[in-house]
Amino acid sequence: MISNIFEINCININIIDWDNKKKNLLKLLDNYPEESKEFFHTNKHLPRSGLLPEFCEMFDPEVIQMQKETKMRVHIKDVWTVTYKENEFHNPHNHGHLGFNGVLYLDYIREEHSPTYFVCPFPNAMDDKSMMCSSDVYEGQILAVPAFLTHYTSPNKSKKPKRILAFDFNLVP
Repeated sequence: MISNIFEINCININIIDWDNKKKNLLKLLDNYPEESKEFFHTNKHLPRSGLLPEFCEMFDPEVIQMQKETKMRVHIKDVWTVTYKENEFHNPHNHGHLGFNGVLYLDYIREEHSPTYFVCPFPNAMDDKSMMCSSDVYEGQILAVPAFLTHYTSPNKSKKPKRILAFDFNLVP
């Protein structure tokens, strides 16, 4: 019998009243433009001091749901957006060794956009090969993973931009 000793937990939350929240969020994000980086567009390194409290207020029901699921308080530290235009992508990266990284799929067409790919932090014990998996998500969903989990996106092959809202948070007992 083969069984697992370790597993990597993630949090999956569906956004309540997604259509209305998306309209309000897009209106809010007009105040926080993105800049072009080497392989994608983001506002991560631009001033966005008002975005965090607005996000927390808008998505309070989802944060409460995350707290119920984890039985811990959620402390959101930072919020930003990333847009992947045609042929843009994100290199493998992580968000440090403590806490979680959440992704809200804002403009995401499953049939056209590449998902987020995750790299297991340890190899397969049977063949020593790296293990990877893709996220099975859709627009209007939050997926949160441990900050240490390396992840990336493949180049966007669609003419339609893929846009996500990312946030880092800690779980506090």
